[in-house]
Formats: sequence, C-alpha cells, structure tokens
Amino acid sequence: WIKGEVRYKWFLKRSPHYVIIGGNDMVEGVVKQVLENKKTILIQTMRDVEAFRRELFSILNEEEQKRIIIYYGSRTSEKDIKELCIEKAEEVYILGEETSTDDIESYHDTMNMECLNLIRDYIAQTTSVLNEGNRLVCRVMFEYQTTFSVFQFYDVDKEVCKFIDFKPFNYYESWAQKVLVNKEIKPEKLREAAARGDYLPLEGIGGIK
Repeated sequence: WIKGEVRYKWFLKRSPHYVIIGGNDMVEGVVKQVLENKKTILIQTMRDVEAFRRELFSILNEEEQKRIIIYYGSRTSEKDIKELCIEKAEEVYILGEETSTDDIESYHDTMNMECLNLIRDYIAQTTSVLNEGNRLVCRVMFEYQTTFSVFQFYDVDKEVCKFIDFKPFNYYESWAQKVLVNKEIKPEKLREAAARGDYLPLEGIGGIK
C-alpha cells in the first residue's frame, strides 16, 4: 500500500470512479475539483508514492483522503492501464508527470497520446460492458502550446472517437483565459462587474491597446 503496489480490482469494478493519470503539479487542483462529485479517485503515477501521498494528503481532510487510491504505474504500459478498470470510470484525466524534474517527460505530449491510444484499445475490447453510444470522456493535457494548437484543429482518428470523447487542454492556455478576458465581453458588462467588486482581468475595462 505504501508503495502503491496494492490493487483494488474488485472494488473498482463495482464502483464508478474518476481516473487521474500522472502526478504533475496540476493534480492537486484536479483532485479538489473532482472530489466535489463524491466519488472515488484513482491516481496512477510514476513518482515515489509515499512522498506523493504525503504531499497530496496535506491539502485534504480525513474524509477526502478515504476516497483517494494511488497506484504506482506507467501511463505507457498496457498492463498498468488495464489495472485502472477504466471501463467503470466516470472520466479520465491524462496529466502526465512533472516535466521540470523528469527528463523522460520531454516527450510528455507524445506519451499522453500513447496513453490515450492504450485506453482506446482497452475500451474497444470491453465495449460489452459499456452503455451503447456512451463514450468515455478523456481530458488530455498538452504541455506544449504548439501541440495543443495542432490538436484543436486536427481530426483525431475515427477509431479513437468511436470510444473516446477526446478533450485536449493546455495548462498555460487555461491560465491565460483566467487572466485575460474574452474579447467578446462588452465593456458595459465589465463595468457592472467592477461595480460589484468582482475580479477583473489584467487588461481592465478599457482593454489592452
């Protein structure tokens, strides 16, 4: 259990759960968000599980900690992917590991796509247990803006889309959207927000010139 080597196959097969693959610095925020759904969260990581658990549990209360299961495993291993009981997952988040401390993660985006394909292959073999027409939501994080831009306009393999609802996202893009307002928001709406004391984006009411 300490090293993340215990498997809970029979529990997970009976229990709808969320799967988070990877232990990078986004995982804490994703866990906090997903915990609102009151379901079990299964996290797979290549990090030292004992240290990772200690770091993650420092921001969770006792009840929240009980809903977390941590596996040690690789997102590019077919065997490790099969152990996640993904056919029972509500959603899957493919985050990857920390790029700043792991040299292998220079291939972060490629490895995340390889993971997605392994999930596709596994789901394709277990369609009998899925509701017909019910695609699994997979949120895939891309570290590099260039890769993310490509996948915003690239038609993913139809075989992937047959089983997977592919939702790419980029950490920096997400933060840019929080910091900078959508240009379609009208100035009067921003003035109303300012009057209420709401948060305003960096460009303010007048916009960036």
